[in-house]
Amino acid sequence: MAIFLAIAGAASAYVVGYHIDPVRVQWSGWAGRRDTLSQSLTCNFDSLAYVELFAGELGDSSQYVVTVFDDGKELTRSSGMQTRNHVWVKFENWNTRVAYAKGKKYEFRFTRSGGDRIQYYYDSLDPYHYGGMTDPNRQAIPITFDLAMRVHGRMKALDSTWWGYQTWAFGDTIELNERGVPAKAESAGVGMARIQLLWSSIWPVKDGAFYFSSSHREVAYARGALGCKVVGLLDYSATWASSRVDGSIFCPPINLDKPATDQENYWFRYVQGVVAYFDSIDPNTINVWEIWNEANDTVSFWKVPDTYYAIGSDTVRDMSALYARLCVIAESAVRSVAPEDTVLVGSLVRPQPNVEPPRMDPAEMLSYCYHYGQGAGWDGVSAHYYSDVGFVPAGFEAYAERLRTVMRNNGDYGGLWLTETGWPVDDETSEPARYLCKAFTTAAGTGALAQGGYDRICYFAFRDEFPGFGVLDHDDNPRPAFYAACQTARALTGKRFNGRAMTGETDTDSLVRMYEFEDPTTLKRTWVCWKDDDTKRDVSVRLPVRTNSIAAESLAYSRTPPAFSPTVTNDGWLSLSLNSRPVLISEKTAPQRPNLRVDSVRFVRARSVVRAWVTNHGTRATPVRSGSRMPYPTWAVLRANGDSLTQQVRTTSVAVNQQAEFTFDLDQSRLPDTVLFSVTVNPSQTYVELGTDDNTGHTLVVKP
Repeated sequence: MAIFLAIAGAASAYVVGYHIDPVRVQWSGWAGRRDTLSQSLTCNFDSLAYVELFAGELGDSSQYVVTVFDDGKELTRSSGMQTRNHVWVKFENWNTRVAYAKGKKYEFRFTRSGGDRIQYYYDSLDPYHYGGMTDPNRQAIPITFDLAMRVHGRMKALDSTWWGYQTWAFGDTIELNERGVPAKAESAGVGMARIQLLWSSIWPVKDGAFYFSSSHREVAYARGALGCKVVGLLDYSATWASSRVDGSIFCPPINLDKPATDQENYWFRYVQGVVAYFDSIDPNTINVWEIWNEANDTVSFWKVPDTYYAIGSDTVRDMSALYARLCVIAESAVRSVAPEDTVLVGSLVRPQPNVEPPRMDPAEMLSYCYHYGQGAGWDGVSAHYYSDVGFVPAGFEAYAERLRTVMRNNGDYGGLWLTETGWPVDDETSEPARYLCKAFTTAAGTGALAQGGYDRICYFAFRDEFPGFGVLDHDDNPRPAFYAACQTARALTGKRFNGRAMTGETDTDSLVRMYEFEDPTTLKRTWVCWKDDDTKRDVSVRLPVRTNSIAAESLAYSRTPPAFSPTVTNDGWLSLSLNSRPVLISEKTAPQRPNLRVDSVRFVRARSVVRAWVTNHGTRATPVRSGSRMPYPTWAVLRANGDSLTQQVRTTSVAVNQQAEFTFDLDQSRLPDTVLFSVTVNPSQTYVELGTDDNTGHTLVVKP
């Protein structure tokens, strides 16, 4: 069973931003002299690693330039050299200071020095769904055309502030220290704390003063003892400012219709007062502000007013308009004190089919927020994801996509913060542990989806102040989820996400998740793997690892993670049996694998053969089978315009830096007049290599 990674590269892996191979000569064309050639793509990386264009005829000039444009504005450029006919031209020197927005479309525009024409290749079957090719003359072409090119990017390494927890009600700090809460927070990788700054507690009386003693203690403890970055949650009304007769604080405050400068705009005064207080301590005390909590829940936290405001029959529209106004005022208040602080709006909770009463559709409400909040400059959207059927990665990703779609449609490429997700503690105490590990891992992986994903994640909650939740219990003793948090943070902090490993078998890939991360310094990799569904049957998979020395642990439910010792066979494949309990696999030593590269492909007309030369540029010879001296076979496949013609096999090992030759006999009478030949070596990864980008070479043949 072969495996296809959503990554590429040799000694280090990169996120695949775009990858279209040349297939047939019929799918090729020529750019006119001094014309440009472009492909748009949707960004799924933090920085560019390298770009490759498949170029045909060499011509007189071998130098190319690719320029990246953002809505017509040049961002950066790089140059590359073509060495021979029908090869990949590589562009790898990029300005590392350029910032890219995930989910945004960029244009990659190619030119050739000296005014030479460019022979390019494309795929007309629409293999890439997030952008399209622009023809050299800027004329309309079928939207299904995608240019033969490759774009690889890097993700930022996950730092401790990438994930956090809901924290509040710290209470007696001496008692917390005695219970070891700071040490437990450090072990669990708690780098971000979401803290509620209740209006009703800070400004309880209309004509009274602001009281910060409780919130000051919580924020100071989170920043000092726990070492956390704080997200300040500005929420709820005060009884005296309620728009409901019953004085509920879970409703829009009155006077949102008044100008922000009006002294009776109490919401503005509350927000400005809170921001000013913490900014006066230190501008870095809190510099991320979230506006309200779950505003699409009109039964619990954003109740319909029965006084002051007139709500019509279209409740969703009218309540969304009120919330948009609340956000505009809050952003204005924050900017009046701290213009560079981050403002998050939404706090939109995902509807759950089995949870009553239903909530307003989050995507619909967000759309209304952009409509009624036109001109506002908030920095991102926050969201909450809960599930009543356990953790479902597909639903988790789909929720990010729904919100990202609304954001993109309104020109918003800011952050999407998941400020709440979690699973309640019940009789099955290990389920929250599994949920936490899967949520943190999958959230990191969503950043490489073409549409963009989550930029931060907070688990609900760290301590059990909200009954039934918390990785620590009411006495601050660890629950299984705490040990899972420690293990997950230890494994992934400082790592960058490379991609999701796919088996290539639809049924298997629908059942399992295998995520790959890499240490950017040592280049050693870590995988987090599990089976999705609840059936008791395990699923067998194979994982490509680049060293025979690995460490393996099942997800921790207690202080000592259960280690196991799977065997890596000499072909580099690690066999695993996955169930709902995640396993964490890590490389312990530097990579030791072959790395085959097709140096050239040539057609010898006199002999009617195709010859291919392949060199092993890896760190070890192609392997021999365990317990014998028999090498694993090295297959090479010859294709003509994408159709497989024949294959050859080498049964002896290929040493490091050794060049091997493959010869394919042809029946020219069965070939078209013009054909693009390709030779791919080790196509199904009979043995694992360091990379596969250079495993295919090409040549064009035209009958005389």
